[in-house]
Amino acid sequence: DLELDPASGEVIASRTDIQPVVNDRPGNQAPMRYPPRVADAGVAALADGFRQRALPLTSRPVGRIATPLGRDRNEAGEMSLGLVIADAQIAYAAQSEDTRAVIAFMNPGGVRADLKPLDAAGTVSYGQVHDVQPFGGDLVTMSLSGAQIDALLEQQWRVKGEPSVLLPSRGFRYRWDAARPVGERVDPASITLNGAVIDPARRYRVNVNGFLANGGDGFTVLTAGTERQAFGLDRDALIDYLTRFGPVAAPADVRIERR
Repeated sequence: DLELDPASGEVIASRTDIQPVVNDRPGNQAPMRYPPRVADAGVAALADGFRQRALPLTSRPVGRIATPLGRDRNEAGEMSLGLVIADAQIAYAAQSEDTRAVIAFMNPGGVRADLKPLDAAGTVSYGQVHDVQPFGGDLVTMSLSGAQIDALLEQQWRVKGEPSVLLPSRGFRYRWDAARPVGERVDPASITLNGAVIDPARRYRVNVNGFLANGGDGFTVLTAGTERQAFGLDRDALIDYLTRFGPVAAPADVRIERR
């Protein structure tokens, strides 16, 4: 709480009350939602009113999935929902020549919820997709050299602990080795696009969300991308993909290998 001087706007008093919160959901696989510390019937009624007003939008069917798409990752770092999002973004980008790309990358931290069918037909709602991608960020297509793509992949191990493994679109593949030194964990000869080894000197059109494009999660290589073209929203890309290509199944192809 801040108390301000109405004349100068300066803070003349402040009070802080720290309330620790703990997400005790197993595996942290659900959005973090906490009840209010003090129950307030008026606030609860107001919030419920807005939920009811939003229901026609949040409950609207927007596509179908053939299998549950989750955030669990295998040993190499692949995540089924993240891979589908990457595929959705590159399909969305293909609708315009200016934004068309050959590779898309999705950051795992941007996938905020699992996507599960609501019925036997595999229906998913707008509200579910919003829970998966709640930020509504722009998508950006840029040009990167093959050498920059290699450097981008090496930035997955920029900090100690678990790597932030980028989820690539269909047709892109690489292999990494945890026993190798940081900065040398990806075998350049294993980085391929549709079976062809990435050429360090060649330039490729790459699609990412706006957060990554601005160097989010430490992927600073992306700030050097040229011929940048922003378009659409990440959430709209996923909705478009589920609508046009549903029922969408978990990708069966291997895109990331771990030695």
